[in-house]
Amino acid sequence: MEAVALLKGDMQYVKAMRARLLEVGIACDVVPEDCTSGACSSFFLAVAKEQAEEAASLLDADWRSELSDEAQAAAATVIDFDAEEMTCPACLTKFATGPEECPDCGLFLGAPE
Repeated sequence: MEAVALLKGDMQYVKAMRARLLEVGIACDVVPEDCTSGACSSFFLAVAKEQAEEAASLLDADWRSELSDEAQAAAATVIDFDAEEMTCPACLTKFATGPEECPDCGLFLGAPE
């Protein structure tokens, strides 16, 4: 069985996500990040490659369920620099593509290189 790292975080966070996946029958394990100092501060949550998409979808759905409708809309926003119109992920203002900042809230959106 090939495993993939699904997420990375501190021990408490990774253990909480592991518990959630185990609740629904997705096998997973906590793996320390390669730490040469002997004290690991980051860990990976590893799942079987075949279950990675299902596990990621479940954790994403859990995360989104805790967001307001506005925050969910912002999280779903994709910035497309080739589109004629953009939506700011911070304030959801729609504007013509061109400026590097949102004209409403000033969020720097950058530009593709």
